[in-house]
Amino acid sequence: MAETGSGIARCERGGGLLELALIAPLLVVLAAGVFEFSRIYASIEIANASMRAATRYLARVPSAGVQTWGLERARCLATRGAPAAAGSCDGVGACMLRTWCDAGARATIQVDASMLGSAAPRVSLKATIPFQFGVLALFKRSAQLSISVAHEEAYVGD
Repeated sequence: MAETGSGIARCERGGGLLELALIAPLLVVLAAGVFEFSRIYASIEIANASMRAATRYLARVPSAGVQTWGLERARCLATRGAPAAAGSCDGVGACMLRTWCDAGARATIQVDASMLGSAAPRVSLKATIPFQFGVLALFKRSAQLSISVAHEEAYVGD
């Protein structure tokens, strides 16, 4: 004769499935966090490298062109990877970061050439780049982060 309640208490079938059901949401959130962090880190590294190249380019432009055509070419170099021959970056190449060329969320690049007339002339560029989270979009959340990157070089243009 079998006991009715004691068999259920000792049954271990399905225990692994229950443990998986409890731990799976935590693993998914952890994996999503690692994915988003790696995207942010990669974007910051790309932005740093491109701003460094644009600042080095702008540091070698004649002082009359730093605020005008030199800045536009440096902006194209930072966002697209190559300076534009004429004023527009449109046919130069693909964007280094997707959000740098989006119409709604465009990166702003500012030049500080106020130290050009000093004894130790310097040129500095600062960019603010919007970053859209990808995983939060799955949950219908719109979260945005602004990445600020700055680089300064000694001016050797004239």
